[in-house]
Amino acid sequence: MMKTILITGATAGIGRETARPLLAHGHRVLLHGYTRERAQHTLNALNAATAVPVDGDLTDRHQVLALAEPVRQPTPVLDVRLHNAGGYASHTPPDPGRF
Repeated sequence: MMKTILITGATAGIGRETARPLLAHGHRVLLHGYTRERAQHTLNALNAATAVPVDGDLTDRHQVLALAEPVRQPTPVLDVRLHNAGGYASHTPPDPGRF
């Protein structure tokens, strides 16, 4: 049975390698990248007809909310979410107005 799977941080490393077998088994995989270009490049590299690129900075609440629409459009049901996106923390305290 085909599943619809969102993988955050899918443009490199574990996220990208996790997407490979899922796509090979015919699942619809939404490949999240920090930018549209990274997500599209990953889709092209994986050469998968059932992949959909989505993008957004997951540290920015407004971009997270904006990411919901492109995920919802092609996908009435999201079966699996693999949260693999990572980042690094700076030594600067976060802007309290950002969240």
